[in-house]
Amino acid sequence: MSIVPDLVHVFPLPLRVVPEPLEDLASLLSRTAVQMEYKQVNWLLRPEDGAYSRLDPAVCFLLEDAAYHYLGHLLQLNEETLYKLTFHRFLMQMHAPDEVQPSPSGYLQRPLFFPNGHATHALFLPKSASRVCPRCLAEEPVCSVLYWNIRPVVACLKHRIFLVDSCLHCQGKIPLLRSAITHCPHCSHTVAAEITASHPPSNSLRTRCFCRARP
Repeated sequence: MSIVPDLVHVFPLPLRVVPEPLEDLASLLSRTAVQMEYKQVNWLLRPEDGAYSRLDPAVCFLLEDAAYHYLGHLLQLNEETLYKLTFHRFLMQMHAPDEVQPSPSGYLQRPLFFPNGHATHALFLPKSASRVCPRCLAEEPVCSVLYWNIRPVVACLKHRIFLVDSCLHCQGKIPLLRSAITHCPHCSHTVAAEITASHPPSNSLRTRCFCRARP
């Protein structure tokens, strides 16, 4: 559950970034933190006076209506744009009708993946985990992509290489929400273009396309 402040006491960030196509919300927050010259991405969500609790690290499963209003105000983005930065945007494409249900009071009134839903566990990595394409992270614009964290998708659709979920330098798992998109938060070693990953079988990119994923 996310606890957000009264918007009366929050001002929009003076430096912001524009979302890239299919970018995830965690990536946008990380890039915004860099733009603001913050050393920690959590500084965006928890002001220095410590008065506010930070949002759930699993920001790509953002549920609460108040959290959308808070981030929308902070980043000056509308609800539709924020929604498309979350995994919820895929719900109607993933053929998961059992997941479509009325949103409880206090939640965003749109199709949502709920934490304990079967499709959530079957289709996505654990909430705070992530995978990356090292080659994508070495290119401009630098951002993470939503579909990298869909469980059946094992390869980058652009570079046709396997995605990685841990740092090859320290073997630490790469978290979804991290302060520097291109570096391991555990050892600060780069994860961008660090490896020459093997090419997956050509048909894996066709059969595992994210918009056709099933539990």
